Amino acid sequence: MCLVVISSLGFAHEAEADREQDTSVEATLSAARAFLEKYRTDLVVVIADEDTTQRVTRQAPVVPNAPRTRATKSEVHFAFISDNDSWMAVRNVITVDGVAPENRPDLKAALLNQEVAQVARTFKALNSQFNIGRLVRNFNEPTLALGVLEPKRASFFEFTRRGSRTQNGVTLVTLGFKERRGPEALIYDLLMRQAPVEGDLVIEAGTGRVHRTMLKVTMGSVRAEMTTTYERAPNLDLWVPVSFRESYEDGVEQSATATLASGAQYETVFCESRYRNFRQFRTSGRIK
Repeated sequence: MCLVVISSLGFAHEAEADREQDTSVEATLSAARAFLEKYRTDLVVVIADEDTTQRVTRQAPVVPNAPRTRATKSEVHFAFISDNDSWMAVRNVITVDGVAPENRPDLKAALLNQEVAQVARTFKALNSQFNIGRLVRNFNEPTLALGVLEPKRASFFEFTRRGSRTQNGVTLVTLGFKERRGPEALIYDLLMRQAPVEGDLVIEAGTGRVHRTMLKVTMGSVRAEMTTTYERAPNLDLWVPVSFRESYEDGVEQSATATLASGAQYETVFCESRYRNFRQFRTSGRIK
């Protein structure tokens, strides 16, 4: 099977401000899109160190001698690609279970001399070899769900307000989203078939800052869920992804007493990435 693919301070004036915030779907989307308009140019010069763990949590039948866990350390370059209005994470794997991969290309050199979209495709193909489990995938981009908010996709998504709350003195609005089939899609499988997505976004009222995204997609027998948490990086004064969790389930789980149907397979894989040491990098205008 193939898969492409955050204590209220208690001050009276702040409480009053929260009550006056417009937390409607329309106002929240407008604020988020205005925030992302500037974020597109802010984020493309950002690099982070990534620590990722993968675990095969269930597998039937078990693949003999195959790894059940894996830890990788990488350098990640975040980018917005205006050609197709996509948010991408270009990853250079530094170590796999503590060992440096052989014959790895130079990501920084590639970004300085090639279009970032081409670099991303090359490195995705290279990095997919480090995934564990039967489920073949070349996807793990923490910023992917930001594409739901792109204005060009507005007519393809339905948004609903799921509630609001006050945290650390700010009002957070949760919006649910569901993609409708149309001429374009956020995600396609390897056969270029559309795979509609759904999920929710946690957005700060007024500022439009995205605090959390959760995206779910089904592709054939595969069900995937991806959650990203954002926080402020003080050294850059920029909102950045700090954690990314992925879960994948393939097939239908059999009961403990049932006999697995001939040829049937079942697998669950969980991945968690943490980001730190945010810094800036210039690419001589190649990101466009």
